[in-house]
Amino acid sequence: MNAQTEVLNILNQELTRIRARNPDFSLRAYAKKLKMPPSGLSGILSGKLPVTKRTGQKIFEQLCIDPARSAKILKFLDNKNSLKTNINPKAA
Repeated sequence: MNAQTEVLNILNQELTRIRARNPDFSLRAYAKKLKMPPSGLSGILSGKLPVTKRTGQKIFEQLCIDPARSAKILKFLDNKNSLKTNINPKAA
């Protein structure tokens, strides 16, 4: 499992856990809890935006993820946006 997938799993597990107690908990509220823009969180969850090392660190800190586990994942995340994007040739 790669680091991007691991971060997505952590985000989805936490969101599922919160929504089990509060079904009305929104993605916007989750983004606020993570101290990040809702559009950024939406992009990450949909796979359209990569998780950078900086964003991953921020997420792990806000979710109180074990530092050893987060360090293990963070070392595999890039500092820059490295997700290969699909380029629509019709849009060019």
